Amino acid sequence: MPVIVAGARDDPTMSRLTLVTTGNDAVIHQIVSQLQKLVDVVNVDDMTRGAHFEREVALLKFQVSTRGIDPLARLVTEVDGKVLSGALDSFVVALTHSEAEINHFIAQASQHAELIEVVRSGALAIGQGARTLRVTAPA
Repeated sequence: MPVIVAGARDDPTMSRLTLVTTGNDAVIHQIVSQLQKLVDVVNVDDMTRGAHFEREVALLKFQVSTRGIDPLARLVTEVDGKVLSGALDSFVVALTHSEAEINHFIAQASQHAELIEVVRSGALAIGQGARTLRVTAPA
């Protein structure tokens, strides 16, 4: 699923843009080349080329029966999610996981309740270790 997420950084003069896409090396190279032609692009880094953490935030609203509420609440606990509203007609869950883990949760939860609304942030990523995506001053 292609995703574009823009957000604030520690440097207030810039924003961080995360682009999630699929393609072979040639397609990714073409995307990077096109991005680097944009005047305001300072740096492009393919996070999949190194170790990184990737997370997405999802807010999920379910309609749940009295029979399904306990199994749904257990699933939320198992994935370290948070119940924002426990109402039967508006059971709202917040999750922070990878896209695949959120998709898996939705499939499992849908066995116990009807999914009626989904809001997802799209993927965010940060490099592991000393690797950073920062602008360095010219030498």
